[in-house]
Amino acid sequence: MAATMAMSTNRHRHALLSVLVTMLATSAARQTKTSPDEAAAVGGYRTFIVLLDRRPPAADPTRSAEAVAVVPVPPQRLRRPSYRGAAELQQVASKPGFVAAFPNTMRYLQTTHTPSFLGLLESGAGRVAVWKDSDYGNGAIIGLLDGGIDPRHPSMSDIVFPSEVPERWKGSCPEGFGCNRKLIGAKNMVRHDEPPEDDANGHGTHTATIAAGNFINGVSISGGLANGTASGMAPWAHVAIYKVCRNGSCSDDAILQAMDEAIKDGVDVLSLSTGEPQQVPVVTYDHDVIAIAAYAAMEKGVLVVAAAGNEGPAASSVVNEAPWILTVGAGSVDRSLEGKVRVTSGDPFFGESQVDTRELGPRPGAWYPLLYREEGDRRYCVYPEAERQELRDKIVVCESAPPKVVRGDPIYDAVDKYKAAGAIVIQEKVDGYTFDLIDYEDYPVVQVSYDESQRLKDYASWPAARASIALGGTILGTTPAPVVGSFSGRGPSKRSPGILKPDLLAPGVNILAGVRTDGGQNPFDFKSGTSMATPHVSGLVALFRTLHPHWSPAAIRSAFVTTADFLDNTGNSILDEHRAAAAGAYATGAGHVNVARALDPGLVYDINPELYAVYVCSIHGEAALRRITCDNSRRCPDSITKMNESNLNYPTITVPLRPSPFLVLRTVTNMAPLGPPEVYTIRVDMPPEVRVTVTPGTLNFTAPFQQAAYTLLVSSLGNSPVDGKIYQGSVTLSSSSHTVRTPMLAVVGMDAPRPSTGWEIGLA
Repeated sequence: MAATMAMSTNRHRHALLSVLVTMLATSAARQTKTSPDEAAAVGGYRTFIVLLDRRPPAADPTRSAEAVAVVPVPPQRLRRPSYRGAAELQQVASKPGFVAAFPNTMRYLQTTHTPSFLGLLESGAGRVAVWKDSDYGNGAIIGLLDGGIDPRHPSMSDIVFPSEVPERWKGSCPEGFGCNRKLIGAKNMVRHDEPPEDDANGHGTHTATIAAGNFINGVSISGGLANGTASGMAPWAHVAIYKVCRNGSCSDDAILQAMDEAIKDGVDVLSLSTGEPQQVPVVTYDHDVIAIAAYAAMEKGVLVVAAAGNEGPAASSVVNEAPWILTVGAGSVDRSLEGKVRVTSGDPFFGESQVDTRELGPRPGAWYPLLYREEGDRRYCVYPEAERQELRDKIVVCESAPPKVVRGDPIYDAVDKYKAAGAIVIQEKVDGYTFDLIDYEDYPVVQVSYDESQRLKDYASWPAARASIALGGTILGTTPAPVVGSFSGRGPSKRSPGILKPDLLAPGVNILAGVRTDGGQNPFDFKSGTSMATPHVSGLVALFRTLHPHWSPAAIRSAFVTTADFLDNTGNSILDEHRAAAAGAYATGAGHVNVARALDPGLVYDINPELYAVYVCSIHGEAALRRITCDNSRRCPDSITKMNESNLNYPTITVPLRPSPFLVLRTVTNMAPLGPPEVYTIRVDMPPEVRVTVTPGTLNFTAPFQQAAYTLLVSSLGNSPVDGKIYQGSVTLSSSSHTVRTPMLAVVGMDAPRPSTGWEIGLA
C-alpha cells in the first residue's frame, strides 16, 4: 500500500496544489490517486511478498537461523505476468517453509514550540524535569521509516553531540553519505544501490528532526515567524533512517525489509509515518504487512509508533490500528500565526497567516474595498480575463478550490499577477479551524475558517464593504489547545472495534522542523499531518526508554495512554476541528500525550506475546497466528478460552452495550519503585444509561511488579438501547501518589462482522 506523507506544507507558492494532489492531505476525498495495486505493478508485471517460516527446516542446511529473523525474511520479489500469477504462486506455496504470500501494494506518508508545549522544559517544585531526568534521550536509538534524510542538516550534526555510537549498534551507512555519531544508520530499501537521500519535499528530514533533532538556536520562518530554538523530543538520541518511500509512495516490500533490518540493527523504537489509502479493502491483520512486521518487533521488545492516518474526520478512517502498535493522532499546539481582517462594521475576522509583518509593503493595515463574487469559479478567485482588472487594489475573498476544479494557484495569481491588495482565503468546510499554512511569500494573505465564512460573505456583499489586513505575528499561549486536526484519522477501527484507536494525540498541526538544505533555502519549514505527530511520540518513547529500558512495549504504551491529558488548556474537553463540540474518544483516543506523567504511571496494563497470540487465535484463528508470527509450527492451545477482544488487557476499554451484563477483566501491574504500600480506589464514571458494577472497589500493592485484577459488569439500563449509540466515560484508579485513567466506551451494536480477507493463498 502506498504512503503519502503527512499533509506537508511547502514554502513554494504553488504549495496548495502539490499538497492536495501529491500527498495524503486533509481529506482523501479531495485527491485522485493511482490504485495501490496499479502503483505496485511494474511493466505489466506484479510483485508479491513471500513470507517464509522463520524456523529453518532441519533437512535444509542452507537456510540458517540468521536468515529467517523474527520479522519475516526480506521478501522475495517474484515478477510475473498476471495471467500466470495464481498458478505460479500455488507452486511456490507448495515449497517447504512457505507461510503466506501477499500482493506488494503501496502506502502513503501521513507530517519548535512543541517541546515547551509538551512540558519538556519544565522544572521546579511539583514539576518533572523530563529532559534532565532522561538525559535528553542519551544513548537511545530511534529508527525512522520515511522518505530518507538530508545528512547535511544541522539538526543531524554531531559537532556538539555528547554521545558515542552505542556498542550494541549493528547497523550501517553508505560510504561517504555523511553518517556520524548522531546519524548512525541510513539504508535505502527502495533502491539499494543509491544513498538514502530525502525526497524533495523533505518529509523524512522533517520527521527525524522532530523525533531527535539537535538544539538549533534562532530558527524562524518567513522573516521571523515562530522564532525560537528548535529541537527534537530526544535531542541526544541517535537516529537511524530507513528510506522506504520515494516521491511520497512507500511499498510494502520496502517497509517489511526496513522493519526487519531495524530490529536486527538494534533500534529502541520504530517510527512509522505511513498508512494505507482509504480505498484499499480492509483486510485482517494476518494480511497486513505492517501489522505482521510490528508483531515481530513487539516480540523483540521494540515498540512501533505509527500514524493514525490523514483521512479524517471521516469515521473509521484510522489506520495502523493493530493492538500491538501505538497509534497516534494529530492535534494543534498553543501557537498561532495571527492574521486579522478588520472591517468597518462588526467584529474582526481572525485567522492565520504565514506572512511576517516585516515583509509587508509600505502600506500595512491600509483599508481597501472588499471583493467577493459567488458566480461560477469566481468564488475561487478564478476571474475571466476581461474582469481581472477589477482585482487591482482590492482585498479579494477566495474560497479554497479542490484541485479538480481549478488549475494552478489562483490566490497567488490574484495578488501577484493581478495586483490585488490582499486575499482572504476561506478554508474548506471539513477543515474547521485546522489551518494548513501556505506561504504566499510577502503578500498579505489570511486564511480563515469556513465556520466564519457566511458572516464574511454577508459583509462582502455590501457595496461599500472595506477591510484591512493586520498581521499579529507569532502568538503563544493561545486557547483552546490542543484541538483535534481535521485530517487526523478517527475510529472506530473496522478491524478491531473492541480496541479504541487512535491511542492518543500529539502535536501535528503546523509543526516547524527541518527540511532539505538545498539551494540555500531555510532548512526549516512547517508541515502538518499525523506524520508529524508520530515522531513526537517516538522521541518521547526514546526519553522513556532511557529511564525504563526493560519495560515491554505494551507497558510503555499503557504508561502513555493512562496518563494522557483528556482536557485542553482551558480545563475543558478537547474540541474537534470546528471548536464547537467535544471531539470524543474516537478522535482523541485517551487524550493528548503527557510524557512528564507517563514517566511515573504507577500502574500499567501489560500484554505479553502469549496474550497477543491468544487474541489472534480468538479473533482470526490458527492459520492467522502462523502468518502473523511467520511460524508454521504455531498452534492455538486446545484448552484456550476464546477471548472477546474487549478483554485484551488494553489500557482502554471498549465494550458492547446490551441489556445482559458483559464481563470485562483487567489486570494491572505495579511499576512504582519500592516504597510504602499504595491503595488504589477504583471509580467508574459513565452516563446514567450504562450500569457498571466493579469488583473489588480497591486494589492494594506492597511491592514492585505485583499484579492485581478487577472486573466490570456492564449492561444497559432498559431493554432497548438505541443501535449505534456510544456512551463515553472512564475507569480511574487513584492512590495518594498516582492516577491511572482508562477511557471507557460502551457501544450499542458493536458486534459487527469481520472484514473479508482479500488474498486467499498462504493457508498453512
